Amino acid sequence: SNAFSLISEVPASTPVNVSRMWLAIALFGVMIGIQIAQSFVGEEWINLWTASLLTTSLMVLTRCMTWEQAKSSMDWTVYLTIASAFGVSQAISNTGVAENIAWLFIQPSIAIGGEAALLSSLYVITALLSEILTNNAAAALMYPIAQIAGEALGVDPQRIGFTLMLGASSSFISPFGYQTNLMVFNAGNLKFWDLAKIGIFFQLWMWFGATVILGLPDQKNAVMGVSVALTVTVAAVCFAWTYLPCMGPLKQSLGKLRARSPWAVWRARGVEDDTTPVLQAAST
Repeated sequence: SNAFSLISEVPASTPVNVSRMWLAIALFGVMIGIQIAQSFVGEEWINLWTASLLTTSLMVLTRCMTWEQAKSSMDWTVYLTIASAFGVSQAISNTGVAENIAWLFIQPSIAIGGEAALLSSLYVITALLSEILTNNAAAALMYPIAQIAGEALGVDPQRIGFTLMLGASSSFISPFGYQTNLMVFNAGNLKFWDLAKIGIFFQLWMWFGATVILGLPDQKNAVMGVSVALTVTVAAVCFAWTYLPCMGPLKQSLGKLRARSPWAVWRARGVEDDTTPVLQAAST
């Protein structure tokens, strides 16, 4: 009912400082603009790390945020995980473990199809690691392995790097792979399957696209064409489903089928079983 609202306190939250909004946007825009300008000029004026620290300091000095807010935004467990991953990466390189693991990729790749098979398998392993670790940690762990495997098969190092970047940035299934996933997961009171049932399809399409574009560069135009066609088709279907009146009878029919599905019946029974003790207590 619209007559009632559930209000709960958001932990570690403060009112939004709207008066400093444009100043914060300006500082952030200048930082990003300088980095973009450097890429066009080909000369580094200030690196991203120093620029970020300077911008953060200016935001604190101009009261866009407080020092306590700046400190609380630092998740030290993430930095420790990333630092540890770099240490493990160096260790497996120095001890020869990376070379032995790389041969597990090299031999099947040669038997299956060479470069495309290698890049595809590297993407899959890196993507799976990024679901349970951070993206930086997954890339750091896989880089020495991918480097040795790429050199053995004569794969362009740039394509190896692109594969690791795409795989490490493809945490679509698990809520723990990236901070934004966890934010949505907690705020929306979601379950693991709520993300997985959508993220699996994104992950499969990314895997297919990365394999074809990087492993079979001659076919990249076809993949891009199919991607654009699918995007337009999905947008058209969503628009028709939302705004066209002729979709009303179809919605009703699909709603009835969904209500009679085994999954809906099973969930309804689960809810009924959960509420039975509460109803019994209330009646008592």
